[in-house]
Amino acid sequence: LPICKVDNIEFDAKNEMIQNIRCEYNKILDNYIKNNI
Repeated sequence: LPICKVDNIEFDAKNEMIQNIRCEYNKILDNYIKNNI
């Protein structure tokens, strides 16, 4: 599984569904931060 960065901590989720949710959340959060600074 791909490694996602969440709160600057790299982790490799064992559950693919959790991995995907966290990846998407991280992308959304990243975009939000970039658009508001």
